[in-house]
Amino acid sequence: MFILPISATLATTFGVVLWLLSYYSLSVPLEAKYRTLSLTDKLLAALVPNMGLHWAIKVMCGFEGKGAGAQWKNILEPISAVDGLSVGSICGMFIVDIVMYTLLTLYLECVMPSKYGIRRPWYFLLKVCSTFRWRLRVIGMPFITLTFDPSSQAHG
Repeated sequence: MFILPISATLATTFGVVLWLLSYYSLSVPLEAKYRTLSLTDKLLAALVPNMGLHWAIKVMCGFEGKGAGAQWKNILEPISAVDGLSVGSICGMFIVDIVMYTLLTLYLECVMPSKYGIRRPWYFLLKVCSTFRWRLRVIGMPFITLTFDPSSQAHG
């Protein structure tokens, strides 16, 4: 990915600085207007894992302030009637984060492989969709099969 060799210390420093920038660039402005943000806005901000962790700690501190503590029995309960954010919704957003960033990593690994990988064009997913057709067959229980259609390939 990088042309110049980078030492592990420099890469770690770069990663920490990038993490701090992504955290403070979102948390400071959003925390100032927390009361006016809708639940949707808070959950969209939680797509950035740093903000998801920030909101989760804020909700847990709210439960600790009430004397209840964040427990399994109140994981889906919001802190107050005004704020609809709960620990369960943040955990759900963490699951969405895991799926989203895993798919992004798999795509980038195909487009920008390491030293021993085979580089594919950025639009390779569109080529795969045009080469293969998905069919749904129902025999007992539905399942999806991947079939190759040689007539759809262009002959050169």
